Amino acid sequence: MSRLSLRIIELEGYKFGKWTVLAEAESKNYASGLHRMWLCRCECDIEKVVSQGHLMRGKTRGCMACRNKDH
Repeated sequence: MSRLSLRIIELEGYKFGKWTVLAEAESKNYASGLHRMWLCRCECDIEKVVSQGHLMRGKTRGCMACRNKDH
């Protein structure tokens, strides 16, 4: 697991692509280690829990509905 994902970083209020981070969600334990999760809202108002690593590395830029559309 990347050291970046282990750091205590507060992301509430930050924007990553079309996501706005609302609050920290319950962390998930995967085989690769513990992942911090964040509740995010897309510009189209869909809410989803997204991993901090995916947000920080740009692996997710918005919800699936927005992936192929311009809202």
